[in-house]
Amino acid sequence: MNTGVFSLLPVLLAQTDSQQANSGGWLAVLITLAVLVLPFVAGTYIAKSLRLQDYGWKIGLTLFAITFGISVILAGGRPKLGIDLAGGVILVYEVDQSKKVDDEPVDIDRLVGAVKRRVDPAGVKELTIRPYGSEQVEVIVPEVDNAEIELIKKKISASGLL
Repeated sequence: MNTGVFSLLPVLLAQTDSQQANSGGWLAVLITLAVLVLPFVAGTYIAKSLRLQDYGWKIGLTLFAITFGISVILAGGRPKLGIDLAGGVILVYEVDQSKKVDDEPVDIDRLVGAVKRRVDPAGVKELTIRPYGSEQVEVIVPEVDNAEIELIKKKISASGLL
């Protein structure tokens, strides 16, 4: 057998893979140009056929907005809904002023870290825990039921120092 042919096979396969990657890159460029250019060309054509030549760019801009919106939806799937549309809860906790010692300022970053460790020790939940003002902590919990909310409230307000 000729071993020279088999040693060239991986090189030829690597070249075809890179050519496919390049063709995929060109395809993306062509699609981008189509989304950017074709609506304006179509808008100009429609405006000329309606004898409204001054409105060509406006029709093109409208077609561009529609085309761009459709392409974003097709490429990215459905848009991510916020907490107001998807459901969930926002909890805001404030430092108890009666339990503060000597009017010391609260280290809000340490407080946020302590709440994160208490509520989500593994760091796998989709919670947002952030400072909210100078002495408040905001906990945003998306798409959650009442039992989970009560469990989170219990974990935050459980005895112990934060």
